[in-house]
Amino acid sequence: GGGGGEGEVVEAFVSVAALNRRVRMMPNQLGEYPRIWMGDAARAEVTLVFQDAAPGTPVALAAQDGGKFTGQDQAALLTAVDAQQRVSFAFDVSSNPGVHRVTTRTPGGDVKLLEFWAGEAPAIQTAAR
Repeated sequence: GGGGGEGEVVEAFVSVAALNRRVRMMPNQLGEYPRIWMGDAARAEVTLVFQDAAPGTPVALAAQDGGKFTGQDQAALLTAVDAQQRVSFAFDVSSNPGVHRVTTRTPGGDVKLLEFWAGEAPAIQTAAR
């Protein structure tokens, strides 16, 4: 691919089976993906495609706001890019409504941020604190 971009190009496919939703997303320049509304669904299945990473490249996942990786009783997971340049994982949001951020970090220091919104959709989308 082309050069000069900030960070790696990592396409994200997110599936929320309970809502029968599947989205395909690209990160912005800051490495952040659009927020994913989870509703009452606890689990999201995520596949990240690391177009610039060699198979076997380690990827560290971390849940910043609660929630855990399915099959793990922990908020952090170390995995690796597979032969198709993919990393797949399932993430369970906590029972607390609100945002649940998950970061991915590669050895080169490239960080991506996924945001899952649990519970009801925010009624007012403002920047008010």
